[in-house]
Amino acid sequence: TPAIRDLTSAGLATTDHPLLGATVDLAQGDSAVFTSSLSLRTHPWLADHTIANRALLPGTAFVDLALHAGLHLGCDRLTDLTLATPLAVPEQGSVQLQVTVAQEGASGERIVTIHSRPEGFESPWTAHATGLLAPAEEGSDAPATGLEAWPPHGAATVDVGALYADFAAQGYAYGPAFQGLRAAWQADGHVYAEVELASDVDVNGFGVHPALLDAALHTLALDATTSGHSGDEVKLPYSWSGIRLYATGATAARVRLTPTSETTATVTLSDATGQPLLEIDVLTLRSVDAKQLNASAGSDRDGRLFVLDWTEMSPVEETTETVVSDLRIFAAGPDTGEFNAVGSNTSVFAAMPPLDLELPLPERVFTATAHTLRVVRDWLSDDSASGAPLVVVTRGAVSVAPENDIDLVHAPLWGLLRSAQSEHPHRFLLVDVDDDPASLAALPSAVTTAVARQEPQLALRAGAPLVPRLVRHDAGAPTQESATASRTASATTFRPDGTVLITGGTGAFGARIARHLVSAHGVRHLLLVSRSGPDTEPATALRLELTGLGAEVVVAACDAADRDGLAALVSAIPADRPLSAVVHAAGVLDDGTLAQLTPEQLRGVQRPKADAAWHLHELTRDLELDAFILVSAGAATLGTAGQGNYAAANTFLDALAAHRRHHGLPGISLAWGFLAQDAGMTGHLDERDRARLARNGAVPLSVERALELFDAALAQAAPAHLLPLAMDSARPLLHGLVRKRRAVTMAVAGRPSGSASGAEGQGLAELPPEARLTRLTELVTTLVAAVLGHVDSQQLDPGRTFSELGFDSLTAVELRNQLGAATGLQLSSTLVFDYPTQQALAAYLSTRFAETATVRPSAHTQLQDTEPIAVVGMACRYPGGVTTPDDLWELLQGGRDAISDFPDNRGWDLDSLYDPVPGTRGSSYVREGGFLHDAGQFDPSLFGMSPQEALATDPQQRLLLETAWETFERAGIDPRSLRGSQTGVFAGVMYSDYAARLLPDTPEGFEGQIGNGSAPSIASGRVSYAFGLEGPAVTVDTACSSSLVALHLACQSLRSGESSLALAGGVTVMASPSTYVEFSQQRGLAPDGRCKPFAAGADGTGWSEGVG
Repeated sequence: TPAIRDLTSAGLATTDHPLLGATVDLAQGDSAVFTSSLSLRTHPWLADHTIANRALLPGTAFVDLALHAGLHLGCDRLTDLTLATPLAVPEQGSVQLQVTVAQEGASGERIVTIHSRPEGFESPWTAHATGLLAPAEEGSDAPATGLEAWPPHGAATVDVGALYADFAAQGYAYGPAFQGLRAAWQADGHVYAEVELASDVDVNGFGVHPALLDAALHTLALDATTSGHSGDEVKLPYSWSGIRLYATGATAARVRLTPTSETTATVTLSDATGQPLLEIDVLTLRSVDAKQLNASAGSDRDGRLFVLDWTEMSPVEETTETVVSDLRIFAAGPDTGEFNAVGSNTSVFAAMPPLDLELPLPERVFTATAHTLRVVRDWLSDDSASGAPLVVVTRGAVSVAPENDIDLVHAPLWGLLRSAQSEHPHRFLLVDVDDDPASLAALPSAVTTAVARQEPQLALRAGAPLVPRLVRHDAGAPTQESATASRTASATTFRPDGTVLITGGTGAFGARIARHLVSAHGVRHLLLVSRSGPDTEPATALRLELTGLGAEVVVAACDAADRDGLAALVSAIPADRPLSAVVHAAGVLDDGTLAQLTPEQLRGVQRPKADAAWHLHELTRDLELDAFILVSAGAATLGTAGQGNYAAANTFLDALAAHRRHHGLPGISLAWGFLAQDAGMTGHLDERDRARLARNGAVPLSVERALELFDAALAQAAPAHLLPLAMDSARPLLHGLVRKRRAVTMAVAGRPSGSASGAEGQGLAELPPEARLTRLTELVTTLVAAVLGHVDSQQLDPGRTFSELGFDSLTAVELRNQLGAATGLQLSSTLVFDYPTQQALAAYLSTRFAETATVRPSAHTQLQDTEPIAVVGMACRYPGGVTTPDDLWELLQGGRDAISDFPDNRGWDLDSLYDPVPGTRGSSYVREGGFLHDAGQFDPSLFGMSPQEALATDPQQRLLLETAWETFERAGIDPRSLRGSQTGVFAGVMYSDYAARLLPDTPEGFEGQIGNGSAPSIASGRVSYAFGLEGPAVTVDTACSSSLVALHLACQSLRSGESSLALAGGVTVMASPSTYVEFSQQRGLAPDGRCKPFAAGADGTGWSEGVG
C-alpha cells in the first residue's frame, strides 16, 4: 500500500500495535525505536480514562507498549516498569509517542523507555516510563492459575453495582470502554473478579487490551487494604514487577488480586477455562495530587511549571572556524590573579573590589550589584569593546545541583546581567565557575564554544561546561530534591493552628494568595504585612472578606525591609497560633534601561524584595516552618529588558530558596511570569506594553491558572526554584533557554562594530548613496511601525520625533536591537535620542555604511549534510476556506470536509460537464473537488502590475506572489530587505491551462503578455523579480510530487551554499475542467470526489487546488 511504501522509503517498518505507527531497528546492538502520534481523535477510547478531569494514558497501556517492544526483540518478560510521569492526552491536538529499547548487557536484558512530547518538533521530550525487559526463562511453562473452579469455593459475593459512581466521586471518571468490572468475590485475603470489554472495543494488536487490564485493577477498590482515598489525591499505578504475558486477544478475563500492603498487590488474569493470560508479581500504587495532574497537562501558552535545568553543552562541529582572539574578563567572583594562568589572550577589563564582610549581607548585595552596573556601562561606552562579548565570571553564583550552596551576594548579578543581555544582544557572556582549577583552565575553549553555539550563559563545574535550559516540571516527575528523604523537599501542608505571614498581603497578588490559602488550604490565621497598614479601604475590605470565610486576620503596618519592625511583628504572634509559614510577596517596580538605571533605583527595588527576604530568613530559620514561599519573577531568569534592578532583586529570592534547602530548611521560590491582572505590578501596562511583551514571548498568565500552578508546586517535592509561566517558546525572550533547531552553523566570535552582516547589510553596503538612503528610510519606518504596534507604516509622520510618536526607553532599545539585527551594525543604546526622527536616523545609518569598508563574507558557505534546515515562515491557501497555516491546522484537527461542488465563477459549462455515466465524451462523472473559489482575487498594485497584466497572468502565479509576501511577513522578515540577497525560489507547478482560456479570442492589448503570464517556467522567476531576489529561480513539474521535489531542491541549494534563504512550495489551480474529463475517460476518479488513502475502500483519486 502507499502507506507501507512511504514508511519503507523513510527507512521505517510498520507495526501492528494500535498505539504505535512505525519502528526502526538500530544498526548498533539489538535495539529499536517505535514511534506514533496519540490523540483523542485517533484513539477516542482514551477519553474514557479520565482522572482528576484529565484524560490520561492508562498505566496498563505503558505495560502493553513495553511488552510489545520486548517481543519485537525476543524479550518475553517485563522484569520491571516504573512510571515517572502520567501522560495527559490533550483535548485538542496530539502527542508524539516514542518507545525505545536498548541492549543492557550480555545477559540479553534490555532497557525500555517511553517518552512523549506535544505535537510539533520543537517541544522537549518528557520521560514517562523506564523498565527492564528479559528473555523467557529456559523451560518455563505456563503455570497453573488455580482459577479453573469458578467462582472460587466459599467466596463471598461483593456488590459492584455502585462502584463506578463511587469512582467518579473520587476523581476517576471511567467511560464505557473502561467500565469492565462485571462481578467480584472475596475469600482468604484474595479478591476475585470477572472483567469484560465492551463489544465495540477492538483488541487486535494488543497483548492484553489496556482497558481490560485496567478493569482488573479496579478490584483494588474492593479490598480495605488498598482502597484508601485521601482528599484531592488519586492512586495511580507506579511500578510493576515480574510481568509475564501468556496469551493475547482476550476480551474477557478472570482475575485474582492479592493485596500485600496498602500500596502493593499481586495480580493474575486467566481465560474462562483458567488458562493464564497475564501475571504481575508486584504492582505498586502511589498517590498523586489532582493539582499536579492539572498543572502538568496545560499547554505552554496556558501556563505550566518550568524548571531551569543545567545540561552539558554540546561541542562545536570540527568544521566551525570560530576563534575568540581576545578574552575580555569582568572578574566578578575569582580574584584577578587567578586569570594569569588562563591564557595569553585573556585580559581583565574590570574586577569586583573586595567586599567588607562586616557589612550586613543586604548591603554587600547592593554594593556588588551597583559596581556591576558601573562596569556594564563602562563596557558599553568603550568604543574598543564592540567586538567580542565581555565575559563576566562569577563563582558559585548559580546553583546547578541541589547539593551545592550558592553565593547570595553575587547571585543577583546574574539577574542584572540577563537584562543587559536582552537590552544589548551579543555584548555579554555570563560564566559561573566552581573552585576546581580545571574550570578556569577550561574558560577559553568553553567561551569559544559558547559564542559559536550562541549560548549566552554558561557554568563550569570541574571543567565541564553546562548550559541552562528551561524545561517543563511535570507532575510526578522525579527531582533531585525528591530523591532525598527530607522534610524540606516534601509536599507542603498548612497546620490549621498555625499563622501564615504574608508580606505584601494587601497587594493585588498577595491578597489573591491570602484568599486562596483560606478557601483552598484551610488556613485560619493570617498576618498580612503591608506598608499601608490596616486603615486603607482595600485592606479593610480584604479583612472583612477573609473573616467571612472563617479566618482570623491581622493586618499590620510594617516596612518588611525594616528588620526591627519585622522582628517585633514575628515575636508578637501568639503562642497558641505560632508562625507556621511565610509567603513573601512584597515588592515594587522602578523600571529603566541600563543607560538610565541609578544606584537609588537599585536600592529602592532591592529593599522590599531582597532585604526583606533575608530578614525573614534570619528571623525564622530556628522555627519549625511548614513553608517559606518566595514570590519571585520570571524576569530574573529570562532577563526582561528595562528591569535589571527588578531581575537582580528577584534572583536573590531564587538563590535564597536554594540556600535554605541546602541548609535543611523549607524554601521555594516561585518565579511568576506576566500575570493577567488589572492591578499590582502589571496593572499599569497598556496595550503597547503588552504587545511588546507578546513579541518577546511573554503570554499573560491568568490569575486562576497561576493559583493552580501555586497548588501544584506545593503539592509535590518540588525543586527550590520553579517558574510558573505562560509563554510562546518561539519568541526571542527565551533565546538560549528554549533551544531551537538552527538553520546554519554559527561561526562568528563577535562581529566588528562597522560590519554589515546579513542579507540586508550586505545589500545596503553596495548600493549607491541615494538608493541606500531610500532603502534605509523604508527600513526605519517599517521597524518603527512594528515596534509601536502600527499595522500601516504610512500612518507615521517621518518628521515627528520619536518621543512625539510615543517612544520610551524600552521601545528605543527594541528598535535599536531590530535595526542592529537587520543591518548588522553595532548601534548605540542612545540611538533614537541622538537621532530623534526617522529621517535623521536613516541618514545616520547611511553615513555608517558610507564610512565603513565592509568585507562581504562569501555567499557560498557550505553546510554540513547533518545540519538541519529551519522552517521560519509559512503561508498557504487551501480548500475549505483555509487562508493561513492556523486555519489548515484547525481544519485538520476538526476533521472537516473541504470538498465542494465545481466552481461557478470560471465559465465552465456545468450543465453539460457532469454525466454520472463514466466514459461519456467531454464529461466528468464527478462534480466535486477541492477548490479555491476565490482564486481570481488579487491586488495587482501591491506588486506593481497593471490590472490588464494581472488578468493576463495565471492565477497560479498571482497566488505564488501573495503567499511569498505572507511567508516573509510570518517569518518576521521585511520582504523589501531581501532585495539583492541570495534567496532562491523553488516552485512546483503542474497546470498550464490558463492561456487556453484567452488564446482563442485574445482580448485587445493582451498580446505579448499571455505567454509570460501563463508559462509555468516563468512562475518562479516572477517571484524572484518581484522581490529582487538573486538566488536560483526554479519551476518544477513532476506532477503530484512537484512541491516535494521543489522542497528537496531548496534544501540542496541551502546545503551547497547556493542560496542563503529559500522559498519552496507549489501551486495548483485548474483553469479548465480538462483534467476531470481526461481522468473520467480513464475511470480514475473517486465517484464522490474524495481520496481515501491507505483505506480498503479506496476507489480513485480526487482533485484539489491550493498553494503553500
